[in-house]
Amino acid sequence: NTQPSAFSVSASSAAMAGAYVVQVNHVALGQRNVLSFNNLTDTADSSGSSVPTSLTLTLARAATVSSPNSATISLADNTPQGLVTAINASADFKSLGVSAQLVDTGSGATQDRYKVIISGAVGAGNGFTLDGNGGSTPVWLDHVDPNSPGAGEQAANDAEFVVNGVTVTRPTNTVDDVVTGVTFNLYDTTTGVARLSLNRDPSVVKAKIKDLVATYNSFVDSMNVLADPKSNVPTYGGALAGDSLLRSIREQLRTALIDRSSGAGTNITALRDMGIMFDRNGKLELTESKLDTALANNFNEVVSVFSANGENQSMFSTQAGGVAGDMVKKLDAMMRSTGLLALQTQSAEGKITRYNDDLANLDTQMQRLLDRYMKQFTLMDSIVGQSNSTKTSLQNSFDGMMAAYKR
Repeated sequence: NTQPSAFSVSASSAAMAGAYVVQVNHVALGQRNVLSFNNLTDTADSSGSSVPTSLTLTLARAATVSSPNSATISLADNTPQGLVTAINASADFKSLGVSAQLVDTGSGATQDRYKVIISGAVGAGNGFTLDGNGGSTPVWLDHVDPNSPGAGEQAANDAEFVVNGVTVTRPTNTVDDVVTGVTFNLYDTTTGVARLSLNRDPSVVKAKIKDLVATYNSFVDSMNVLADPKSNVPTYGGALAGDSLLRSIREQLRTALIDRSSGAGTNITALRDMGIMFDRNGKLELTESKLDTALANNFNEVVSVFSANGENQSMFSTQAGGVAGDMVKKLDAMMRSTGLLALQTQSAEGKITRYNDDLANLDTQMQRLLDRYMKQFTLMDSIVGQSNSTKTSLQNSFDGMMAAYKR
């Protein structure tokens, strides 16, 4: 944009690259009128004319059933502050885009010291008149005229600008229906003509592709930790060593990334054509120069390889989804309630339940065995005790007999 001070532009994904010549003749303005008062207690201007007891606002546009163009307020307080308060407190005035502001210019006790600025919404249809009811109209209401602005005032008008030779008028300074996918925000008139170029910026797409590579490589690191029986990582290290589930997931995702895309183009058919390859460690490598070339020369095919030019597809759609779309479907199939991960989880949980039951049964059996051994040991201890007692008794008897014999 060669004149950003006059207008700015934002573009959505629907915008097409191209060049435009733009000239802003004038921006949309809202009506602004300035009423003068001598002091804060004035109820009329210096002419002494009376003030109305109510004010009726009427817009320039025609009224419809759903969009009225007029409203009336009562003036209980006919001072400048009362006028401002009544206008700003009215929901009807607000819905018609009209508000008021009181300004003290500080110029002393003159007719122009206090100003009531009444402002409307932008666009010629929002020009307004104010009429006094319930009394003669004071002179200051003569200034509230969309066609005769005085000093410091302005009339309401629509924006007018030219795009590639076509003159456009709109009742707003934000225009999004002239160039598809492009929103113009008008600020000021241009100096002559401005030139606008819409060029595709591939940096966001490139950043997302680099994120994909980094995320997949992080996934590989996690898989390696789970599969390594010698891993020192707490809790998870080697947790699935030798498990076929890891090999299945790894192969499915690797195949999805390496195979020809279901959204293949003529020049870009797979990730390898945009510089994304597997290294000897099973991780992705990105050759940025090759990706830059693909984005610059075959951007639409890069998009198609990833998405098959589809949006918001259902997980159960049978249409091609490109590398990204097909992988999302594959991952969803793995993780849903009937998928591989859920079935493996249920199988593991079933084994854990059976193991816990076996442990409980084994604990019961071991307790019974311990109780039996304790009874046997107790009985044996009793027998040993009785034998020792008998031995002692016999020994004493033999000793007595030997002593008698010697005598």
